[in-house]
Amino acid sequence: MDKATIRALRNLLLIIYGEQKSDWSEETHTGRKPSDEAKEFYNQYRYVNWNQVRETEFEEWLRLDKASGQMNVDFSERKAILFLPPLEEDRAFVPILNLKCKVGETINSMSLYVLLVQMGEEGKKPRGLAFRFESPENEHYENQDSNEGLHDFYHVQSNDHHQRWWLELLHLEGAMLLI
Repeated sequence: MDKATIRALRNLLLIIYGEQKSDWSEETHTGRKPSDEAKEFYNQYRYVNWNQVRETEFEEWLRLDKASGQMNVDFSERKAILFLPPLEEDRAFVPILNLKCKVGETINSMSLYVLLVQMGEEGKKPRGLAFRFESPENEHYENQDSNEGLHDFYHVQSNDHHQRWWLELLHLEGAMLLI
């Protein structure tokens, strides 16, 4: 990936950060307004086990390393999540992002984990659905003779393993899984 594309990716992620910051803020709300249920979840869970990414640290993480020419971001290593802007149509769901990417001139690997979570009915735990969006993974198979791997294409996946991981991440053990 060339430097101009990496800069464009960085700028896109910063725009998403700015949108969510505006949408979830009580003081500067200018965008989509979350439902009362979504706002309740946001206020209750945004600093439970993992922390909401802060703007200054997010900008720092997205800087291109001058020595390697790479941008390497892994929210999991930092126990960070990013609440995405509220959905336009089903505002009761709260979208949450976990990002892992390593991009540069010789390597391009990106995984976006998105959780859609919703408060449960009164007295019940939240419920959620998780997806994984990934770039081709052929670079992860360095010991193979072939450059092709099992996931050597852009793909989206939903599965129980990642849903459980997200729910545990937010201390929602026992929450309902939507499969």
